[in-house]
Amino acid sequence: MRARVVVGLALMAVLSLCAAASGSEATAARPSLTRVERRLIGEIDAQNAAALALLERVVNINSGTHNLAGVREVGRIFEEELGQLGFRARWVDGSGFERGISSRSIPEPAPASC
Repeated sequence: MRARVVVGLALMAVLSLCAAASGSEATAARPSLTRVERRLIGEIDAQNAAALALLERVVNINSGTHNLAGVREVGRIFEEELGQLGFRARWVDGSGFERGISSRSIPEPAPASC
């Protein structure tokens, strides 16, 4: 379920950007969508509430640069969400130079299991 939330959130963002770029009226006026497009829209709609709940959860964590505990908590949440999609994230500790995080690596795909 959580993996679907992350996928839904990502797809919502992409579709929102596309709609904004082309104008929502123009997007709505297109007479036909492919089966895949209709399925994506349905999946996004179905996961919208859960995606918004995840977004609300992380933005309500005090994770300012100097709040290391909050930064770690947000990182842990996204590491868990991305892990469910098969990615691995690596924490890079920035506490040595008074930062909660120095960088967050782009998750690498986990090896496929056969």
